[in-house]
Amino acid sequence: LGPYDATIRAPFIVSMPGTLPEGKVCKTPVGGVDLVPTFFAFAGLKLPWEMHGHDLTPLLRNPDADWPHPVLMT
Repeated sequence: LGPYDATIRAPFIVSMPGTLPEGKVCKTPVGGVDLVPTFFAFAGLKLPWEMHGHDLTPLLRNPDADWPHPVLMT
């Protein structure tokens, strides 16, 4: 285990009963940079500028969805 193991292996738990499937686990790695675009999307807001992250809504709605965005972990 490396010194940053807790940072890169932390679970990301989302609960939105009635909106997202319950009891599902997504095995696709995502990064912290994806959080802001996701929060903006759920709030119905446009991003104020281009960001590096991606909206995770497709994965949250379908944890088995194809996800073409790799995650860089250093």
